Amino acid sequence: MPDLIDDYRMLSGAVDTLRRYWSGRQVILLANQFTHSTQLLIDEVSACGATLVGVVTRPRRAPERDVPTWSCAERGIDLSPHEFEPFLSSPTDSLREWLDDIDPTQSCVVLGSIWTTMSHLCGRPVHGWRRPEWVAWEDKVRIERLWADLGIPSPRHVVMSVDDPGLREQAMALDGGRGVVMAVDSSQGVPGGGGKGLRWVRSPAEFDAALKSFTGRTRQVRIAEFVEGVPCSTQALALDAGIAVFEPAEEAMLRDPCSGDFRYCGTSTWWRAPDAAKDTIETYARDAGRRLDELTGYRGIFTVDGLLTDQGFLATELNPRGAGGLGFRPGWPEFPTYLFHRAVQENVLGIVDLPPESVQAAFRDVIARRPSFSGTIPLGTGPVAADVVRPGTGTRAYTTTPSGATVRYQVGAQTVRVVDVAPASADGTVGPLIAEFVGHLGHPGLVSFSDDSVRSTLASVERAADGKPAARTRGAR
Repeated sequence: MPDLIDDYRMLSGAVDTLRRYWSGRQVILLANQFTHSTQLLIDEVSACGATLVGVVTRPRRAPERDVPTWSCAERGIDLSPHEFEPFLSSPTDSLREWLDDIDPTQSCVVLGSIWTTMSHLCGRPVHGWRRPEWVAWEDKVRIERLWADLGIPSPRHVVMSVDDPGLREQAMALDGGRGVVMAVDSSQGVPGGGGKGLRWVRSPAEFDAALKSFTGRTRQVRIAEFVEGVPCSTQALALDAGIAVFEPAEEAMLRDPCSGDFRYCGTSTWWRAPDAAKDTIETYARDAGRRLDELTGYRGIFTVDGLLTDQGFLATELNPRGAGGLGFRPGWPEFPTYLFHRAVQENVLGIVDLPPESVQAAFRDVIARRPSFSGTIPLGTGPVAADVVRPGTGTRAYTTTPSGATVRYQVGAQTVRVVDVAPASADGTVGPLIAEFVGHLGHPGLVSFSDDSVRSTLASVERAADGKPAARTRGAR
């Protein structure tokens, strides 16, 4: 206990360091969209003594009405989310003039989202931007080389050119009865998180549709066996003296049996991996962080994502960036988590040189003391219960059946933010009840990792057509 008290004091000292760093600074915010995370970042800026003096945004609505705002939408510039940053990289004269008006000496610091890859905005430094050599390892195809190099297991797979005529045959060979997962590379741009760039394929028709959708989006495709297990994400922090690894958290990654799409709906720290598996995953995450450091000098939060199966952990993705769902804020709401991560990225002394063992111990203790769920879900187009979208603010509750678990949530303009979940399962998993709640929001038919109702015809149909037996191999379970 005395050591843990010292660890907490160390983190309190880190907060003081952040306040000294930001006190008196003026900040310009880049807001591609306005989310709960955007408001939390604004709150952290204010709490650390900085002043938000301007917002550059893609949509119309501003997070702070009394702060000068330059909106693309209000100026008739219609951009999709992925077009916002390229626009800022070649800004209009109107935007340049507006920035020079609110910041004539170019002394402001610019803050973007965890996705921001710009180093400067019209001569002003962007604090916490993602370096291109970091982004490169978010490639869902390239990462297989790192897993193999480190001896970290991943699902059975092949990597092939998108126009290789043997793709279908390889997909059939990898189908163990639940289909395959096809993933694009990042040669045409990083698909992003939340299951983007992935397709669950269980029939020849779905294979053809996936391949068609990948046209022009990728050069290579990874085809992997669909493996049953608990989707999980382990966040870690690369510091100067080593890697702090936090405990694995369950990802509510749902599947759409109709389209084959994956839908990320949040992360839960209620689930606890068995001790042996947890230790193994920690070793994998630490090895991955060390290799990232060797290859790119990476600093900051990163995640190792994968599946915990009956046969062990299988890695699927590495995300060298900040990510949602750490679960630290519910236990220590005043701690400026977003600015802490950015300070590590930017090698701020007093933060990046903290001892990783102490950071790991304190973070784990805070998260374990207050298990939580973090997720934002869009309202669907299917039938939605009237009480979900009725006007009003505050927190509401939904009780799932038959488990009787409770989901507490808040309704926004187009989304629902899950405030917390009280799981009823013995192991703390929340995927099944989140699938039920998402159906309540107008997304009927989505299933969780535990659903075993959809079987694949990818291999059986083709082999039957050739007059051969539709033999299957059993997937990892």
